[in-house]
Amino acid sequence: MPRPAQLLVLKRSDDAVNCVAWHPSQKTIAVGADDGRVTLYDATKGRELRGSIQRTAAVSTVAFAHDGSLAVGGADGQVAIYDKRGKLVREIAAGEGVRSCAFAPKSREVCVGGEGGVHLTYFGEDGKRKLPFPGRSLWVWSLCFSPDGCSLAVGGDDDSSIAIIQTKTNEITREIRREGPDDIINATSAGPFKKERDFRIDCHPAVRCLAYAPDGFSLAAGGLDSRVVIYYLPSATVRTTIKRQGAVWAVAYSTDGNCLAIGGADQRIAFHDVATGAPQRVVPALDEVRCLAFSPTYLASGDASGMLVLHPVDTEYTGPKDDAQLSRWEAAAPSDDDDETASDASDDDGVALPPISSPKPKTGLAIIADKW
Repeated sequence: MPRPAQLLVLKRSDDAVNCVAWHPSQKTIAVGADDGRVTLYDATKGRELRGSIQRTAAVSTVAFAHDGSLAVGGADGQVAIYDKRGKLVREIAAGEGVRSCAFAPKSREVCVGGEGGVHLTYFGEDGKRKLPFPGRSLWVWSLCFSPDGCSLAVGGDDDSSIAIIQTKTNEITREIRREGPDDIINATSAGPFKKERDFRIDCHPAVRCLAYAPDGFSLAAGGLDSRVVIYYLPSATVRTTIKRQGAVWAVAYSTDGNCLAIGGADQRIAFHDVATGAPQRVVPALDEVRCLAFSPTYLASGDASGMLVLHPVDTEYTGPKDDAQLSRWEAAAPSDDDDETASDASDDDGVALPPISSPKPKTGLAIIADKW
């Protein structure tokens, strides 16, 4: 009988973890942070892979293509494309600041959204700009392709709506709005984009995160109003509304589509049943949760403390039960033993990154328990 997956805590650095993405093999994970560094880990061994990518500004988004190519975007307004061996093959000047990027399924075409002049832009495999997608005049915070690649969901803070765009026709086929308070608020963006701005909440605050269900029929959206709304797209109706205790920065569906993970300013990861919206369990974090990503074995979470945690996908896993157990996460201190360089990933298992000249920050690994 196979051994259950273990909870892995990777103490990365003091800089906030802003984004995570699983390699198509589901064995390697890419992590981007405020220090401009993108690190890859072997999730099967809990080890950092050789080398890293060092960008000139904070990294806000990472995404893998189906062939293992990696896109990295951040506050410098650039999107860098690396092949599966870690070679930089292209840099795309996307605009003022990149907040989100995604590869089209089974393609190396990448869609980019962000601040100011970035709006929503679609680049071909050769890096040449295609006609911009319609529907967003200001900031784009989140975007994601449907599993079949036929639709693109886009959320931002300019008009309190979510646009569903048909990728073949480049047309908005549906705009989704939800009811909420009508007020003026001051929003301070965290992480790589430390800015303040006032804007009106017409129907709901700015959408901060989006995720398609694996079946492509449902879309989860979280925002500043501390709510996650699951929409049934064929009829654009609300399927479930989940209330949290702070702004929601990240949502992710499990690979079987039965569970939705939610993270945000309340420093918790909440697991909910998709069919009913009922809470399954809540796992504490050390700081606000900024990113989430599922593989068949783990849920990866990154937070503002610089911690990357791999939570086993197991219905019996409930996380630390008290503050004493939670403090063990912080005890994942850097170890000299963990400074040894791990071997390269194979072509099938991940991306082998070239070494960089800057010193590598120490990382530590704590294997807490098979189950709490």
